[in-house]
Amino acid sequence: MQILQHHFPQLRLDAAQQQAGLIAQGLGVIAQQQKNQYDEAKREREHAKLTTLSKFFGDSMLAHLLRMLHLPNEAAVNATCPVYLKMAHATKARQRGELDISVQEELDRRGNPYLMVHVPPGVFAHHIGLMWAHINENSLTSGSLANLYLWWESDEDMHQALGLRADLVLSGDMHCG
Repeated sequence: MQILQHHFPQLRLDAAQQQAGLIAQGLGVIAQQQKNQYDEAKREREHAKLTTLSKFFGDSMLAHLLRMLHLPNEAAVNATCPVYLKMAHATKARQRGELDISVQEELDRRGNPYLMVHVPPGVFAHHIGLMWAHINENSLTSGSLANLYLWWESDEDMHQALGLRADLVLSGDMHCG
């Protein structure tokens, strides 16, 4: 009988127990793998919360952003334009949504709750790539969230320069000639 059980393990009396044990071990391995995967995803989410703008944009792009926004440091960007930090903390799939939400919040703040502006992928790519013009901090027609469709210098800078020159001439500090 032992020879038969040796060549045909399914005839053994303890075969069901061994199979149940192997199945339990397999389930244990699968459960451990799922737990490891969950823990890794959780660590990635927590790490994403710690992302800074310098990690998100890189040092040179952050310096470019600071120049464009006329702000001294990353903390000032976070305080003035929290949309950048929200995008840095969001997953890649949610970044454009964060910009959409921030634009809508700004419209609501300005008293335009019924004006709906959705940021298309091309505009988002320009925005995240910092390919937009910001003439100065008082400009209402240029910059990131003032006019999402302005990606180049406008005539506003020329008008401002002429206005400043006229003011200087009228004040007597500058002579025409």
